This record gives sequence, structure tokens and C-alpha cells, in this order.
Amino acid sequence: MAQAIRIACMMILAGLIGCSGASGKDHDAGTDSGMGQDAAAADGDADSDGDTDTDVDTDGDGDGDTDGDADTDADTDGDGDVDADGDADGDAQVDAGKDSGPIPDAGMDACLDAGFDACTQGIWDDGFTVGDASMVQEIAGHTSISGSLAITGMAPTTLAPFDCLRHVAGDVEIDELFNLTDLSGLDHLKTIDGKLHIILNFSLTSLHGLEALESVGGSLMISDNSGITDLDGLASLGSVGDFAWITGNTGLPTCDATALRDRITFGDAGVCIQGNLHDPDAGCPEDTSGC
Repeated sequence: MAQAIRIACMMILAGLIGCSGASGKDHDAGTDSGMGQDAAAADGDADSDGDTDTDVDTDGDGDGDTDGDADTDADTDGDGDVDADGDADGDAQVDAGKDSGPIPDAGMDACLDAGFDACTQGIWDDGFTVGDASMVQEIAGHTSISGSLAITGMAPTTLAPFDCLRHVAGDVEIDELFNLTDLSGLDHLKTIDGKLHIILNFSLTSLHGLEALESVGGSLMISDNSGITDLDGLASLGSVGDFAWITGNTGLPTCDATALRDRITFGDAGVCIQGNLHDPDAGCPEDTSGC
């Protein structure tokens, strides 16, 4: 019988069968019923840490660190990389992307650039027209457009890919929009060298998204946008190089238009403010000097 037990336990060491030994004792100096050469721990391995893995720590996770998870780094997030953010992407941001961007966007960063780091695409060396919903993604990550920008029609449902845009060297024309209620996505656009025309937009209710805009080198035209009720989105605009027309916006109080006129610097061509929501008793007369 004893001979049979010894043979069975030798087979355990060879990895052929499992056996705990009939007597509950092993042949090392410990009391763990295992076959290791440990001095005290009753765990069946050759170390003295008291767990059943083969490393020398006491966390039982099978790796050589003391963090309690099964990866080989020293943090406790179990993601296999050496940061402490809890995801497996290798950067220190708390998102699931590998782009070091600050937004939890599953692979894209703050510029929605499908994997590039934030705003690293530089200049779009041409004009850009959003004529198809899929085209808008192509501008993601670019900080400047060397030509003009046109956003028109039913195609765009979001301007979020423009988030990195700071400068347009040509004109910006926004007209006949059906799907957008504001201009969120253009939030970092600071300078337009050419004109800014916002005309005949059916769905637009505000100019929110243009708060960073500081200067327009050409003309400013905001006309026939029936849903716009204020010009708060142009709060940072300080100068317009040519004429300004703010006309035919039937929901926009005339006083909002004249307040913009009084706050910013215009070119010599003058200002035309008429056909908006006019209250004769509000003390803000229309301005037809530049019409």
C-alpha cells in the first residue's frame, strides 16, 4: 500500500494525475500536504507565502507583484498596462482609447479624429464643403482651413468634427440648414479672414457655438433666419472688416442687432439692420445707413 502511494505521488510531480496522498502528508518540511520543499506553508508549492501560486507574495494572483490583480504591473486596476486608469489602452486617460485624449470616446479624442491625438492634423489645404453627412468627419483634427468653409443643406447632423478648427483663411457660409438648431462644434473658431454669412437657415434657433469668434475680415451677414432669437453666440466678436447686414430675422429683436452694432468695429461700408422683430417702443430704431 505504501509503495502504491509513493508511486502515485511521483506521478503527480510528473503532471500525469492528481493525488493528495492517502496520509495527508507530503515529503517536504512543511505541513501543506504538497510535494514542494517549503518550510512551513500548507499550500503545496515550493514557497512559504501560504498561497497556491508559485511566486513569493501573498496575494494569490499568480504574478510577481503585490497588487492583487493578475497582470504584471504594480497598480490595482487589472487592465494589464502600467497606468492606474482602469482601462487597457496604455495611456493615462480615463477612456477606452489609445490616443491620450481627455474624452471617454472609445478610441477618439476631443477632436473626434478617429484615433489621432487632439488637434494634430494641422491645416486642411483647400476649401471644405459639407455636402454629405459622411464628409464632415474628414475635417476632424484640423486646426485651420486654407480656403473657404461652406455648411449647407440637410447633410450635416452634427458639427462636432470641427471642434479643433481655429481659423478659416477664406469665407464661412452657413445657409439653408434643415437639421441643426445651433452651431455647436465650431466652439474654438477664433478668426475668419473672409466673410461670415449665415443666411436662410430653417432649423437654426441660435448662434451658440460661435462664442470664441473674435474677428471677421470681410462682411457679416445674418439674414432670413426665422428661428434665431438672439445674437449671444457672437459675444466675443470684436471686429468686422466690411459691411454688416442683419436683416429679415423675424424672431430676432432689433435691439439685439443694434447692441451688436454698438459693441463691435465695422468697415466703412456701414450697417444695415431692418426687417427683424421690431418693437417701436423699445427705443432701438432700425439702421438703414448701410442698406
